[in-house]
Amino acid sequence: MSSLSLERILEAIEPYLPEKEWMRDPDFPQRVDLMRTRAVTLVELVQMLEPFYRDDFSYDPKGLEKARKETDLKPLLQEFTRSLSELNDWQIAELETLLRSFTEQKGIKPAVLIHPLRLAISGKTSGPGLFELLHAMGKENTVKRLEKLLSTL
Repeated sequence: MSSLSLERILEAIEPYLPEKEWMRDPDFPQRVDLMRTRAVTLVELVQMLEPFYRDDFSYDPKGLEKARKETDLKPLLQEFTRSLSELNDWQIAELETLLRSFTEQKGIKPAVLIHPLRLAISGKTSGPGLFELLHAMGKENTVKRLEKLLSTL
């Protein structure tokens, strides 16, 4: 996928989309470009795009189990979700600065939040860079997905 042009992938992906409306989203090309670095096939790429367009995606079972075992995680995620919802400039650098200053202030490693954040946003434990993913997801959807994970924990 990485060797194909974005334009070629956008042309080729259409028959695989479960809903053609995805292509009308102005953020669709950016999201395809972000996720294509991890996909091997178009089917895989479509699966990776689903969390951007569906709220009913499932969580990786091992990732969810690990998050549930972390007893201090839920209050940290609740507080960080509030910080995200108050962020005015939803840019990659600002998202990273917020997370790093928050974790430093709490005396924890960034990974304590990075992995559960990725799980909340995409349902996966791996993927593209977290801050790029948050940016592509958008503020409203990011907060909504974090609230969903919090209710699941």
